[in-house]
Amino acid sequence: MKKLNVHALALGALALIVYTALAFLLPFMQNAVFFVAFACTLLMFAVTGAAFWRSFRKDETLESKVLGWPIFKAAVLGLMVQAAVSFVLMALAGLCPVWVAVLVEVAVLAVCAGLLIVRDAGREVVAASEQALPDTTKAMKALRQQAKAVAAVQQDAQVQKAVEKLAEALQFSDPVSSPATEEMETALAGLLAQIKLADHKEEALKLAEQAANLLRQRNDAARMGK
Repeated sequence: MKKLNVHALALGALALIVYTALAFLLPFMQNAVFFVAFACTLLMFAVTGAAFWRSFRKDETLESKVLGWPIFKAAVLGLMVQAAVSFVLMALAGLCPVWVAVLVEVAVLAVCAGLLIVRDAGREVVAASEQALPDTTKAMKALRQQAKAVAAVQQDAQVQKAVEKLAEALQFSDPVSSPATEEMETALAGLLAQIKLADHKEEALKLAEQAANLLRQRNDAARMGK
């Protein structure tokens, strides 16, 4: 994340330097219209920086950064439009009344602000809805991890192979739980715990077979519940 900050800061600084150089080196008439356009572009640079923070620094989770990308993208697009509009106004500085320049800039900034607000509101809605929804894959994820852990501690090769096969079957099973599968998933967790504690090879193999059969029943129930 630190590298992203450095790269973004470097690119932003470079873009600002290039824009400022073009604005003052090109033969524009530096009157009130010129400085209105220039000041509004500087404001849009600041807005883009704020959008970057909002998109990638407000929350460190990957999900937040993915949802924040459209906000930053909209800000960059707004900055590009504002820069282009400012150059047009600067080129027409000798002919354009100040009130027209102000009106144009207010319209551009208002559209950019509205777009950013809409994108940010959409992000908040998605984030809130995902937090409100229960994690229906939690049980199966836990079973997959449990099966892998049980397989890893097995001393007998045959038992280990049987548990690894069970872990693979869990990996390719429908991860979404439902009321119809809850009891069987709880039972599967119990069987895995018993395998781990089994004293004899035959007992562990029998438990692994029971778990495999129960998993097939659970998968059938999951498919029927769709």
